[in-house]
Amino acid sequence: MRAYCAYCLVFGDGHDDGMFGMIGFRDWKNASGDKRGSLRIHENSKLHSAAKEKADNLIMVSNESKPDICSSLSKAYENKIVRNRQILLAIIDVIVSLGQRNIALRGNWDKELKKEDAKFDEILRTHLQSQGPHYLSPKVQNELIYCCETEIREKIVNDCKQAEFYSICADETTDVSVKEQLSLCIRYVDRIKSEVREEFMGFVELTKTDAENIAGNILTYLDKWGLEIEKLRGQGYDGASVMSGHVNGVQTRIRRTSPRAYYVHCRSHNLNLVVTQSCKVVHPIRNIMDNVVQLTWFICASANRKNILKEEMFTESDLMDKIMEINEEDDSSGKLLQEAMHKKSIQPLSETRWTARVDALSAIITNYEKLHNAVNKIEEKSSGDSKSKAGGHRRLMEDPEFIMALVVAQYVLAFLKPLTLSLQKVDCDMVVAFDEARNLLRTLKSIRSEEAFSKLFERARVLADVVEIILQPRRRVGRQIHRDNPNVDSAEQLWRVSIFYAFLDHVCTELERRFPQEQRQLMMAGDPKMENKVRRQGICSKFTPASSCICTPGFLSKHKTCSCAYVNLTSNERLL
Repeated sequence: MRAYCAYCLVFGDGHDDGMFGMIGFRDWKNASGDKRGSLRIHENSKLHSAAKEKADNLIMVSNESKPDICSSLSKAYENKIVRNRQILLAIIDVIVSLGQRNIALRGNWDKELKKEDAKFDEILRTHLQSQGPHYLSPKVQNELIYCCETEIREKIVNDCKQAEFYSICADETTDVSVKEQLSLCIRYVDRIKSEVREEFMGFVELTKTDAENIAGNILTYLDKWGLEIEKLRGQGYDGASVMSGHVNGVQTRIRRTSPRAYYVHCRSHNLNLVVTQSCKVVHPIRNIMDNVVQLTWFICASANRKNILKEEMFTESDLMDKIMEINEEDDSSGKLLQEAMHKKSIQPLSETRWTARVDALSAIITNYEKLHNAVNKIEEKSSGDSKSKAGGHRRLMEDPEFIMALVVAQYVLAFLKPLTLSLQKVDCDMVVAFDEARNLLRTLKSIRSEEAFSKLFERARVLADVVEIILQPRRRVGRQIHRDNPNVDSAEQLWRVSIFYAFLDHVCTELERRFPQEQRQLMMAGDPKMENKVRRQGICSKFTPASSCICTPGFLSKHKTCSCAYVNLTSNERLL
């Protein structure tokens, strides 16, 4: 008679002696006993325990009190997926955070700080400490960046499609790698929030910068991104002939495909052109702009010269107290001068944004005495070409006409800066732009007075005193043909007519020319608040091509069309 162990018979692995498994047990004489009994020895053996555990697991799986191996493997796989997603989300979060702050993804920093990598994120820190793949290669990073780009653009395109109409804005420049690139933005009315939105769509690399290539790229990418060309209602560019040309410019080529995509010249660029033309026509203003550019670059081009100026900036001076005593009212010029008091350096003049030059001029006036002392020291310590240039800049700062033109330019440009900032707002529409320009025009005309210039003359006299000169014009001999030389009795009258009035008059003339009242009337047709103030037939007679859009019963469509018209290129320029 043989005995078998059910556990070992079914779940044995064949490595035992077979007595309780395949062969069976029949040595009954030695079956019992605590030490030598075969039954007790088999019960305590590892092979029997393993077989019993397998049997118990089978029973529990059959009773559904324990998951089977497939479920366990599936659960482990699910946990791995969740873990990998958490790791990818942590990496994407880092990429998005760096992108929002304009920080390089593969930049370098001190080795001492590398131990702090990902300390803020426990999941990412554990992942980076592991020996497996980290998904940090340039290829993976670029793929994740592309995924983020696609996701954002799809959301923008969906919102734009719900808005029905949209406009495009484009600006071209050369990046640091000397590649021509075009930034593209779209403007539309958010259907849910009922507000104007401006969104960046992407950069387009240009192989050529002619109108045909630029227009072709714009149309190609709009189609690629899923935006209907037929819904395009406006184009916003700068005034360059390539973009704004009426014969073969970009705006003309795009209108051949979308006839209702009317071109709007960037109003911020328009204002910049107002300043540019005025500064070039009025000779004293033109001269101080050129000379200040040379002066600031002379200082900033050398670390040694910058250190000399930096030392002077920390010395005490009561110049600003004397200047502010002259101003009885808190005007725009005085505010900028007070802001410039906290700056401990001078900045080069912007080559393209002329309205931004007022900040540099304010810093020079505020630190005029310190800057003059620094130029003096540079002249004393330098030799050769640097010494002669420093001497030329010192004599320039001691020129009465330079001082007077500097004060006048800062004063007038200070009134233009608020309009510049207003035109750069995303929610600025065409009617607001024209209203702000007309308000500025009235303000400039109101300050064209002897009283206003008398304060400027006193301000210039304070600057002249700190450089120890008399505020008198240089003696002129003979008949002048290359400069203004009015018949006046004093220096104050001379500069009031030849600099202050001349500069103000030209700025006002340019403002009236570039922000005409007639265009404001046309833009009012798209403003619901102005519906009762606009004569529809009069507007249509002046703006015949748009009559089919403006005079339709679809009031909301008309509003959307005019609201998506571009006012400025600020969104594009911030990206370039």
